[in-house]
Amino acid sequence: MKARPMAVPLLVSLLACGGGGGGHSPTANDCQNIAGNWNAVFSNSCQQGGSGPISVVQQGCSFSSSVQGFGNLTGSISGNSATFKVVEGADCSGTVNGSATISGNAVNGTYSGHVACCDPVSGSFTLTR
Repeated sequence: MKARPMAVPLLVSLLACGGGGGGHSPTANDCQNIAGNWNAVFSNSCQQGGSGPISVVQQGCSFSSSVQGFGNLTGSISGNSATFKVVEGADCSGTVNGSATISGNAVNGTYSGHVACCDPVSGSFTLTR
């Protein structure tokens, strides 16, 4: 099994932020701001783990990141909770979904899914600034 740099930290499904009815559009006030650079630490059920930098781009309550050697992450934030999806390509195609809690300068979460090189996979991560 090939070791993966920074494999599955915070990263998954571009969903609309907020909820609630009445034509409410999500705004940055509805969610925490996680844009910028983070240090990530992760481990998974395939006996893989690691650490490294992650840069997150955020617009409103939606965020995204590209994790080198793993895939593209998209997600949404509602208050201090995030949901995300990572779509992996190339050597280990598949999809991982997860959730996280944002608390100041830390994000803690879990994920699970199915990828070709480790099926099923689950794990946890922490992002800090």
